[in-house]
Amino acid sequence: MIALVDQLFGQSIGDTIDGSPGGNATRHINHSCTPNCEAVEEIDGRGRLTLRIFSLRPLLAGEEIFLDYGLIVDAAVSASDFQCFCRTSSCRGSMVAPAARPGDALVSAEPARAHGERSA
Repeated sequence: MIALVDQLFGQSIGDTIDGSPGGNATRHINHSCTPNCEAVEEIDGRGRLTLRIFSLRPLLAGEEIFLDYGLIVDAAVSASDFQCFCRTSSCRGSMVAPAARPGDALVSAEPARAHGERSA
């Protein structure tokens, strides 16, 4: 079975950002199991949920940016259907989120936070 991955970004409130052709610039951000950027949800001045991309380290001019897609799929779907080819030393072989440990949440129920603000 070959899985087709749309360029969609799901937000915590259930909205979806479409990054497909003609969508927005997020369509150019590829997956890596060792990302150099992270996506952070924030509340803007008008009270709207927005998505911002922040680097995890200083980036060189022209360097490609990567997110860990951390896909969440139904139990009936195999992680191997979403193969990763990033070839980093920590490659999981799949773009699916790592298996959660007991008590871990795959999707955060926390409210959006400002960049740099971390949960306890």
